[in-house]
Amino acid sequence: MRLFIVLSSVFAVGLCVGGYMKQDPTEQQWCESLATLSRHVNSLSFENGCPQIVSVYTQVVSGMNYIIKYKDGDNICTLKYYVKLWDNTYTVNGHICAVPARQLDQTHAMPGGNMDQDPTDPMYTDLLFNFTDKGLLNQASMNGLLITKVQSQVVAGVIYKYTIQMGSNVCHLSLFEQSWTDTFEVSTDTCHLASAPKRQLGGGWTSQDATEQQYADLLANFNTKGLLGDFQTCKIISVDSQHNCHLQLYVQSWTGVYTVHTDTCTAHKVRQLGGWHPVTDTNLAGYQECIKATVEGINSQSNSMYRMVESNVHAKYQVVSGMKYDITVTAVMSTCMNNADSVGKLLADCPMQAANMLAQSTWHAVCGYQAWNNPALNFITPPEMIH
Repeated sequence: MRLFIVLSSVFAVGLCVGGYMKQDPTEQQWCESLATLSRHVNSLSFENGCPQIVSVYTQVVSGMNYIIKYKDGDNICTLKYYVKLWDNTYTVNGHICAVPARQLDQTHAMPGGNMDQDPTDPMYTDLLFNFTDKGLLNQASMNGLLITKVQSQVVAGVIYKYTIQMGSNVCHLSLFEQSWTDTFEVSTDTCHLASAPKRQLGGGWTSQDATEQQYADLLANFNTKGLLGDFQTCKIISVDSQHNCHLQLYVQSWTGVYTVHTDTCTAHKVRQLGGWHPVTDTNLAGYQECIKATVEGINSQSNSMYRMVESNVHAKYQVVSGMKYDITVTAVMSTCMNNADSVGKLLADCPMQAANMLAQSTWHAVCGYQAWNNPALNFITPPEMIH
């Protein structure tokens, strides 16, 4: 009985007015609908008759919304339009086609690198319409686009990189999506498709009290991390986006990510998602875990009776899907024995042997750290002796 009630509820929701309904694409009425639309919209024509229709969705509003996907040769096209029969209204809200990828190279994809995708995958056209619905892309520009290439890059979220043909012109559009914070951003737009505002955060912007100490502390924190210049001569007059110059700071405290997103105050020291930056905060959990794992890896390869510990560390990080740490460690012999009792111990627990200062080696490792995973840390490049 419980299962029947749940299924009945789902069925009832599917029939609600206003929701998109999936239709049978083989029905003749959709060909007739496209033919009627082409007679009312000069820019649209189906010279070879009804195309092969792949899918149809309809939505009852004050009239009817249609989303029809069809094949045009090898291309897959998505047509969004609105019809109100009683006053003879026919409006095309989007017409985007995509070229199938001839060959996808997804081998050896590294975190933070670009991965080729199939432009005909519906999600990439749907993403453009999603950004349009959010007011980030101009709806009037969503007609006559041909997607010729799509790449994705995992950073602290995902960047989708489009190559688009508009008539005889080829342009590029990059969209950033961080689904767990409901963040959407147009980051590159040589196609001139974006509309203001270019960035939207879940919940929208809210003004704050600019006199609160936390905002001065936040600037100081970014300055300490080397991400901003000197703010000693600055006065915060507003914590929103409406005055004098604009500074937008992004903080993901649980992974130690601090990024300057927008800076018209010329305070930004160049740092970009996906680029390498020196580690300035050695207390970060990911950095500490990488050091510990590297030292353990060194000792697992050592035949010394004494434990090797770190005496000098050079480290940099990269924001990917989580964090990537590239470290070079000078390892020296400590006073601790290399046995199970010493596992997890570093230089602070095991002082180096003064008599063996020259018995040192240099090691390199690359770690990936994702705080939300278990285990959170993995080696991309295991510890390897380089000197």
